[in-house]
Amino acid sequence: MAQSTVAQFAAELGLPTTLLLEQLKSSGVNKLTVEDRLDEADKTALLEYLRKEHGATQAPKNKITLTRKQNTEIKKMDSTGRARTIQVEVRKKRVLERRADEDELPTPEVEAPVDVPEVQEIIQPVIELEVIEPEVIEPVIEEVVVVEVPEPPVVEQPKPEVVSTTIKKQVLSPEQVAIREHEAKRHATLLAMQAEDTRKKQELIQRRADEEAKRVAEAEAAKVKAAKLSEGTLHKPVAKEGAKPEVKEAKKGKGNNNKDWNDAESKKRGLKTRGDVSVNQGWRTPKSKHKSHKDDEQHAFNAPTEPIVHEVLVPETISVADLAHKMAVKASEVIKALMKMGMMVTINQVLDQETAIIVVEEMGHKAQAAAANDPETFLEESDSAEAILESRPPVVTVMGHVDHGKT
Repeated sequence: MAQSTVAQFAAELGLPTTLLLEQLKSSGVNKLTVEDRLDEADKTALLEYLRKEHGATQAPKNKITLTRKQNTEIKKMDSTGRARTIQVEVRKKRVLERRADEDELPTPEVEAPVDVPEVQEIIQPVIELEVIEPEVIEPVIEEVVVVEVPEPPVVEQPKPEVVSTTIKKQVLSPEQVAIREHEAKRHATLLAMQAEDTRKKQELIQRRADEEAKRVAEAEAAKVKAAKLSEGTLHKPVAKEGAKPEVKEAKKGKGNNNKDWNDAESKKRGLKTRGDVSVNQGWRTPKSKHKSHKDDEQHAFNAPTEPIVHEVLVPETISVADLAHKMAVKASEVIKALMKMGMMVTINQVLDQETAIIVVEEMGHKAQAAAANDPETFLEESDSAEAILESRPPVVTVMGHVDHGKT
């Protein structure tokens, strides 16, 4: 006969041990501790007592339900690919029924030796029927899901938290992290470009400052050298040296009336151009060859030996033509200066203030930045430009016939 302790029997019935001990004591079974063993006779006595207490004697059928638990483990792969161990509890129910002829027997007088073999005979066919019936399989599937719920929360409480944190990271990473990385790269690229532009500007300013210092030094040296060489007049000695041979040749040819001499003289006159004015005697005609050259020297134009330095007011934007006009130079010279600096521009292209100031200083003039909303600066600039235009020498126009010695 299968025996079990009071504690095991209480666990099978789902009752507290104290209540089970009280019920055993009331039914006439003296069990003092939970470690005492119970046989089938004790269980039958307890069953009869409980039937009497609850009025079960009037019921047509008497049933006893026994539940057994079996714990197993199943390994299953989760969504992350890791193996998880799931504990499954299987409960089997067994129902014990008495036969109809057994109800007629007096249960209080019959004790364990008579009832135990009959109960055992009843248990065996019931067990066979319970195994064959498909109802046993259905609660297993239902109870696996039910039993799995209470146990994993105790063991796997941290796992749902880890999964939730990973889900949050995954939600943030594909969108926000990518945007932040893109913004960081773009910010780093902009900083690098700004640093490179600043470095290039500093190098350009330093190089222009060095070139300006070198140019100023060369200009000072050239001025000193030109001042030493330009003592006295520059054009008169050239005119005298070029005029003496012609006078001698004229004197030698006074008494010669040969035809060849006349042809050579006519050829020489035909080859004269306006460029020969500085070498020859200027506006000389055969009638005035005995006169002095004072009148010619009076009307001759001597270019200034020193360059004129203009003070140019540069606005925020200015075209190449306007900048050349303010410096009183040709626009082609400004374009050449810009090409030397590495800028390909046209006459109508607009320059910014910084570039225009650098060009003005490169060409030897003084540049001054004009205020953005200051019309008086432009008025003063136009007045100074008009004053410079008035100081130019007069233009002399010689009128006469083509072949009558205007050269």
